[in-house]
Amino acid sequence: MTWIILVSAGVLEIGFALSMKWSVGFTRLTPSLFAAAAGLSSVFLLSLALRALPVGTGYAVWTGIGAAGTAIFGMALLGDSASPARDTVNIASRVEAYCRTLNATVLVTGDFIQSLIAEGSVDVANAFTSEGKHLLRGCRKPLHLYSLKVR
Repeated sequence: MTWIILVSAGVLEIGFALSMKWSVGFTRLTPSLFAAAAGLSSVFLLSLALRALPVGTGYAVWTGIGAAGTAIFGMALLGDSASPARDTVNIASRVEAYCRTLNATVLVTGDFIQSLIAEGSVDVANAFTSEGKHLLRGCRKPLHLYSLKVR
C-alpha cells in the first residue's frame, strides 16, 4: 500500500507541474486551483509514504516520477524539446535560411542584439537594422530579426 501511495504522490506531482504551466503564472483560475490541490495532495501523500519508507528512497522515487513524468508529458502535450540545445540550433538554422527571404547577408535575432547591448557592445548592435518580427517555420512565436547594415 505504501508504494501505491508513493506512486500516486508522484503522479500528482506531474499534474502539479503541468497545471502550473497551464495557469500562466497563476493568472488562470482553474489551472491555478488544480495546481494548488495537486501540489498539496502530492506532498501529503509523500509524507504518508515516508512513515514506512526511508526518506532517501521515498523522496528519490517521488522526485523521479515527477521529473521524468513531467518531462515526458511536456514533450508530448506542450511541444517541449527533447534536447535543450536543439531549440537553439533549430532557431539558428531557421534564421540562416530566412536570409534568402529578406535578401540579407547576415541575420540575427532580437535576443542576440539584446545580449550585445547588455555586454556593452552597443556599437556592434547599432551595425544591425531591424527587419521587424517574422514567424519562422518551426517557431511558436515571431522572432524580431535584424540584418547587418551594408555600407
